[in-house]
Amino acid sequence: MKSKFTDRISPVIKKSIANEIVVFYLLIALKMLLFNMMIEINSIMNIALVASVAGTALLLVCWTGLISHKARLALLYCIDCIVTFIIIADMLFYRYFSDVLSMPVISQASAVTSVKSSVISLLHVYDIIFVLDLIVLPFVFSVVKMPGGCNVKGYGRRLICTISALAVGFCFCSYGVSSLLKSQPNIFKSFYDRVYIVQNIGLLSFHGIDAFKFVKSKDKEALAVSTDKKGEMLEFFRLKKANQPSAPKLFGVGKGKNLIVVQVEALQEFVINRSVNGQEITPNLNRLIKSSIYFDNYYTQTAGGGTSDAELLSNVSMFPAKEGSAYIRYSGNDYYSLAKRLKEEGYHTAAMHAYKAGFWNRSVMYRTLGFDEFISKNDYEQDEISGMGLTDKSFF
Repeated sequence: MKSKFTDRISPVIKKSIANEIVVFYLLIALKMLLFNMMIEINSIMNIALVASVAGTALLLVCWTGLISHKARLALLYCIDCIVTFIIIADMLFYRYFSDVLSMPVISQASAVTSVKSSVISLLHVYDIIFVLDLIVLPFVFSVVKMPGGCNVKGYGRRLICTISALAVGFCFCSYGVSSLLKSQPNIFKSFYDRVYIVQNIGLLSFHGIDAFKFVKSKDKEALAVSTDKKGEMLEFFRLKKANQPSAPKLFGVGKGKNLIVVQVEALQEFVINRSVNGQEITPNLNRLIKSSIYFDNYYTQTAGGGTSDAELLSNVSMFPAKEGSAYIRYSGNDYYSLAKRLKEEGYHTAAMHAYKAGFWNRSVMYRTLGFDEFISKNDYEQDEISGMGLTDKSFF
């Protein structure tokens, strides 16, 4: 015998399933969660992610209840198409770079076109699940007559329902964002790990924040340098060059030799050649210094980009960006780098890092800096893990 609760809830469920807004809401939310499962299967166990995805999908579709039934169906289908396109584009980019698309990356055409040539090989058979509804729904809607509307009569009531739904959607999204900021307070300033952000707030929420940051940063672009200022800078470099010796002491000493640059995280000079209770802190570096040219006049000059700023300093001899990370914000710039200079001398250049290729936007930035090859986490055997990745022993 059916309970009173079942008798009451069944009509509600039937009406919801027959409502196109609910159908598209569920489809869009499901697709976003499926994308997250593809990049990290355990990510959907994150309550903040589920809440954020549910809120984003609600914000996308709830307002369509205010327009006519025919226009609503067409609009919801268009929204579904756009969301599907974004998901597939990010999915292909992720399979190629282990990263997701962002506005600075899209603005750098070379990064996107490099994926374009490999689209077919990046597609998998089960990707059809993302476009299946777009093929089936037009047929379903032509055969099954949907009741239309949000089952609420009167424009005033529908407006109240829409505002309420928008408020709920915004609260869900805010919960996801605030949960991420509690664990990673500065992640939205530098965007050092876009995939991690997507794993915690969902793909569309990430793209919304990314687009906002991109537009905001464009408003703060530096003013054009005046002709007088350019002349002043050129004169400074001319005098600097004129005062240098014609044959510097170390000029050409490395010609024809291989160059290996090892950048170590969080290592400072004060530990070099020091011992604790008779035990050397850095025995291997100490031995290396004895047979090397050693430069100790090297100071930390990093900002919001952290590790990436240190790489920029070493590869390009430039100060970091005033806000955020140059690796993220200015990955499309033209840099004269150490790698490009070595290539002019006939060298093959490679960058190696045993972590995710997209971390600090390295997959894009190393290409910008002119490296011929980038060897990342996917190229290493993950045999000895400590913290964020391989141990130094395994890496070397």
